[in-house]
Amino acid sequence: MNKIKIFSIVLLCTVAFFSCEKTETTTLTVSNEEILLGPFGLDNTDAAAVFEVNSSGSWKLKHYSWLTPSVTSGESGTTLVSVTASSTKAERIGYITVVSDQSIKESVYITIRQVTEELVSSTLMVAPASIIVDFEGKTSAGSSPTITFSTNRDWTIDDLPDWITADPNSGNAGTNIVVTLTVEDYDKAGERQESFAIIAGYRSESVAVTQLAEEQELTVLPKFIEVKADGMTPEGELPTITISTNKSWTLTGLPEWITASGEEGDAGTVTVTFTIDSNDDVSRSAEFTISAGFLSETVTIEQAKGSMYDNLPYRLVEYYGWTNNNPGGAYDDYQITVATGHYLMTFDLLPSPVQTCDLSFEYQLVSDVSNFTVRAYTSSWGWIYTQTPTLYGSGSIDPNNEGLWKTYSQSMMPAVNHATTPWGTTGNTWLYFSPGVSEIRMLIRDLKVVYLPAE
Repeated sequence: MNKIKIFSIVLLCTVAFFSCEKTETTTLTVSNEEILLGPFGLDNTDAAAVFEVNSSGSWKLKHYSWLTPSVTSGESGTTLVSVTASSTKAERIGYITVVSDQSIKESVYITIRQVTEELVSSTLMVAPASIIVDFEGKTSAGSSPTITFSTNRDWTIDDLPDWITADPNSGNAGTNIVVTLTVEDYDKAGERQESFAIIAGYRSESVAVTQLAEEQELTVLPKFIEVKADGMTPEGELPTITISTNKSWTLTGLPEWITASGEEGDAGTVTVTFTIDSNDDVSRSAEFTISAGFLSETVTIEQAKGSMYDNLPYRLVEYYGWTNNNPGGAYDDYQITVATGHYLMTFDLLPSPVQTCDLSFEYQLVSDVSNFTVRAYTSSWGWIYTQTPTLYGSGSIDPNNEGLWKTYSQSMMPAVNHATTPWGTTGNTWLYFSPGVSEIRMLIRDLKVVYLPAE
């Protein structure tokens, strides 16, 4: 019983081993799938045709009787096989089959075509063998490319690329046959090259066509722009880019908070100006693309965070000398009388520390005021900014006369001793306007404060 059990186990292992062997993947390939031989059984170099057999195991070769291979079997690896054929006066086709010894399912075929003496005597002369055209498909002379050939057989064009058209693409024997090529426009970067064949009887000649890319230019400067919370550059200007190109251009990818003075244009040099919405939230950035032909450039705009108060609500201090506390109402409400040394108006900024503050308003003034003072005060630093601009009066006030309105604007930076420190690390920051005279008659409108909180 023990011997029988042992024998059964050995038998099962043996079967399993050979089963695994048979299920292993076999590889079997040949280097040529079609071979052309002349009437005397040789190729067009008057030698035996040659092909390679690449196999992961042993193999056998089967063939037609009029074919003579140099070997009929081989082992794993690469084997060089040559084949000839007996002479013929009629065209014929035969096959060589290479079969794997490892699997009856693995086999490859080689088609052998043997042509007649008449076909072997084919002649074909083609010029030029290579053509170069520009991106519009024209030669250096500005014309469509042509090829000229002579042959004693009917001919045809084979493997023509889809971007080239030949006229005609087939024909009868003749001399100085001219074929005109139409090459499509090319709008990509880098050249492209493909070949096609002219076949006449037993002969074949290859023609290579190279199409060059257009010489395109695109320069965009600058590629990186920083703006403040109010959408202006640090210099207080609207951001711009300069585009120089020899192609028409387009601008794409702008977010809704950026508006461009133009989003497309013709070849040349142009300046595009951007209007950017004020930013009262977190810092933000946008990337957009300028494209011209197959070239493109990316521009990045980064905007700092900040807060924008348009017609900022401010706290009027009536007992400092205001005759009213409602600027922005009727005509009479614009006229202001204050006591000497008292404040025209004051208002609070957010309690967060302030890095910079841009103030602007429009005004009308009866007489010139040379000691009008704008001051900033913070509970943590005290007085941190004082500016004494000269405000110019016109001698009269008329809110409906746009010619009388003047603009005051000032970018308020921390005082020298606080140049590297934000305004106020605790508490609020206040702005004060002081006329410095006992009485002032003026109109104020469009009061705006743009400030950038410290990081």
